Amino acid sequence: MSRPAAGVQEFPLNRNNIGIKYLWKVDDETEFRLNGQFTQIEFQDPFPDTNTYSPNRLQYPIVDATLVRRWSDRVTTELAGYWSNPQLSNTETFPEVCMIKTGCISPSTGKPIAWGKYTGRNIAFPNQGFGPDSKTGGFREIGGNFRNTITFPNMVELVGGVQVVSYKNDSDPVFPVGNDATTITGVYLDVRPTLPFSPNTNISLAVRTDFAKSFDSKTIWKFGLRQPIGAFYIRANGGTSYSTPRNNELQAQSATLVGNPNLKTEETETYNAAVGFSKSFGNVQVNGEVGGFRTDITNRIQTTSGLTPNTFFNNDRVTEIRGLTADLDVSIGKQWTGNISYTKQQARLDGSKLQINETPEYMIQGSLGWHSPTDRFHVTLMPRYQGPEYATGGVGGVLRKNFGEYFIMNASLGYWAGDERQHRFQLRIVNVFDKTYAERYAFGNQRFSEDFITGKIAQNGPGYFYGYPFEGKPRSVYLTYITKF
Repeated sequence: MSRPAAGVQEFPLNRNNIGIKYLWKVDDETEFRLNGQFTQIEFQDPFPDTNTYSPNRLQYPIVDATLVRRWSDRVTTELAGYWSNPQLSNTETFPEVCMIKTGCISPSTGKPIAWGKYTGRNIAFPNQGFGPDSKTGGFREIGGNFRNTITFPNMVELVGGVQVVSYKNDSDPVFPVGNDATTITGVYLDVRPTLPFSPNTNISLAVRTDFAKSFDSKTIWKFGLRQPIGAFYIRANGGTSYSTPRNNELQAQSATLVGNPNLKTEETETYNAAVGFSKSFGNVQVNGEVGGFRTDITNRIQTTSGLTPNTFFNNDRVTEIRGLTADLDVSIGKQWTGNISYTKQQARLDGSKLQINETPEYMIQGSLGWHSPTDRFHVTLMPRYQGPEYATGGVGGVLRKNFGEYFIMNASLGYWAGDERQHRFQLRIVNVFDKTYAERYAFGNQRFSEDFITGKIAQNGPGYFYGYPFEGKPRSVYLTYITKF
């Protein structure tokens, strides 16, 4: 089995940010904030079964503004808005292969090329060529939020308002995505009562109704409770949410993937509860918590596997996620801090015993920090162990790979200079031990391989599919400088 133009690509990543923040204190009760940021990311995200070259560019401008007016100790009004317009330009090529049984002639050298062999040329996918042939995909989003907070002392706090979000395609016309704007208007109210017999109890009861042409209306809710009991506390949270299908999921159109315009909205219901502890023992502060959670996802949007082309669908079985959490924080004076957390989760379709894809069965992570007595030197270690995590591929999901079970250590070294520690230098080291591991794992096919083209392997047959990792970062070093003035 061989694939033309095979090789290992580098994974360069170039990220540049520029931004500005502005604060205007109109008076003692009114302030206006304006933030703007432009991010450009240049990266390669190759898929080994199709791409021979894949430089991509993302440009992401965003502007947001907030006006806050405190009318009195009991009434505050906030008006916020934002605009964003991310744009993605891809350049992706695939290998040209001789498809003629009697062989081909290289147009550049005149030499014969055997059936199924790589010709030496790389062809750009439609709308993903070089320069002007790389068509841009993106969207424009504008949002606004008018929120009021009204407080009745020792009785209740009310937070309510209206939020409007407008989403519109802003891609090149060659992409089959509609240009009609989608606008969602949400009306919400959060009630936070104070119990006269237990004033330290925190309660939040919220409800929101969204209106849109695409789904008429949807109502979601959430609640929160936190009750201190001496050095202990109990807390509980829950609520519902939804996710409408994305434009790509509805209208994608390529040789390997097509959209499904009949997708339904994905809906989620989740609950979690915990018991916690917080107490000081001299200069030692200890915080701990043990809890559990459960989440049910209905109409989860997934992609088919092993088809040509694949498409999106709503899984008619409920995805059930059940888990436990444990967390411990310890501080010794101002010099030592430590944390360790554990999450165990069982994520399965109802009636199944298989863990769903890209959801680790458990994770253990933590941090250990040392801060010098002068608060100038700072050292932090951040270990993480990822438990079993799976990917599924092939026709009907017959191929399955556990790409988890690895240990990663990150670290940072910091030095704060200046009379007010205002000059902050940080050396961040990712993957200290240079561990080879996969952050994701996928399954590709051999449709460009010599063995498939010459008939030695059949489409969707044995050997047609193979797995490959999306490797995590090797040992990497970042140096940053931050100052205040």
